Amino acid sequence: MARIIVAPPSLSGGRQVRADGEILGVGYDVRDLLEFCRRAGLNRDDTDLCDRALIEWRGESCSRSKQ
Repeated sequence: MARIIVAPPSLSGGRQVRADGEILGVGYDVRDLLEFCRRAGLNRDDTDLCDRALIEWRGESCSRSKQ
């Protein structure tokens, strides 16, 4: 299973998302992040964006209100 890393927000507000060192893209909202998780092999419907074992948030931690 890929480890997802979500970088701190850029000046444009987007966050670079990586899986196992590969850049998946820049996410601007929860839908983008879930799509990147899907591309990394995760089930989009079952992915908990606040699961620290799965996703490392840098700069700002995950908040359930974001989902």
